[in-house]
Amino acid sequence: MSADAAQVEFTARDGALLRCKRRHAAGPPVILLHGLAANAEIWDLPELQSADFHYVPLGLFLHRAGYDVWMPSFRGHGVGPLASQAAAGQTDWCVDDFVAFDLPAIVAHVREARRANPFVLGSSMGAMVLAGYLQGAGLTSEPAARVVADPSLAAARQLELRGAIFMQFPPALRWPTSFYGQDGRLRWQEFTRWDPRDNAANLPFELLARSRWLDGLIGMIGEIPLDWLRGPLNWPDLPAPIGPIADRVEQLVASAAAEFVKRFSGGSNHRAEIWRGGRLSALESMKAGVLRQMAQSVRARAFVSLRGKAPHVYSEHYESIVLPLFVLAGGRDRIAHPDITRAAFFERVRSADREMTVFPELAHGEFEAAPVACQRAYPPIADWLARH
Repeated sequence: MSADAAQVEFTARDGALLRCKRRHAAGPPVILLHGLAANAEIWDLPELQSADFHYVPLGLFLHRAGYDVWMPSFRGHGVGPLASQAAAGQTDWCVDDFVAFDLPAIVAHVREARRANPFVLGSSMGAMVLAGYLQGAGLTSEPAARVVADPSLAAARQLELRGAIFMQFPPALRWPTSFYGQDGRLRWQEFTRWDPRDNAANLPFELLARSRWLDGLIGMIGEIPLDWLRGPLNWPDLPAPIGPIADRVEQLVASAAAEFVKRFSGGSNHRAEIWRGGRLSALESMKAGVLRQMAQSVRARAFVSLRGKAPHVYSEHYESIVLPLFVLAGGRDRIAHPDITRAAFFERVRSADREMTVFPELAHGEFEAAPVACQRAYPPIADWLARH
């Protein structure tokens, strides 16, 4: 952890121990919520500058603009002293837990510490958590655990925030073109016409989400482990010739990770230097519960809960959102298609003060870790915050 950042910890209502990195400043507090397969470090990667790019992480960018930046890791996420822990006895978790327990605890702690209402920015899965929180969603135990949305709680929560920013937000897990019909059958004509460069469809996501055997396998092993890729490692301490060889392996891993993300998300702006310089340290294993909830949402073509026999459809309650909000979407995003974000969310909220900007050159994951986002997307975020 950098010398000018502090570690904060607090406890959620169900006993989960949450840890947060904070860059303190006198300005308004801003909470940054990470996405899937990431942790708080995604907002505070090392600043990098070369002859052809300058990368500044969003947490540092906003801190230099005078904001008090809070970067929490959801339960089960984080590295070393910044690792958040699940509740006692809990071995799996999902987005519902982040909505019902983690974010309420984070907002309450920041408001108490600062005696001020914060802004909240959620990216990808973090934006899904924010959307659930704003609609007053929580877990009830009577007669069995299930997710419900409480309109009065939604109103109270929104009064406690200055505003909300949704970045690369998938409000409903669907795409303009689907490979499956309403009957759930694969539409072979769409399959044969699929262009992998077209973000209007996402064949890998749909196929994986409907592969019940894969769902069962993930549930059996408990997670998809990615934390073993974290780095960089302290290669200079290794004896020759192992050190140079290991260093080369790390370079190859970073390059391969950047290339995989490019192909998976549709992006073309990732840099291997950033992956090696710190992006790998923000990688997080994906728990079975989170993945099952995402797969269930793809099958439902909505954003639905995992808890309870009757799923709560989060995407049917966006009309309850009325606070000031700013939506940022990537024109090349293959996971959160901008047309779906606009139709399923932006046009349905009842906020009188709302803005949406689409950045044609950006894809999923590039908002946090691509140099072009620092120049294109971060100044509008700072401008919106300053106006609110």
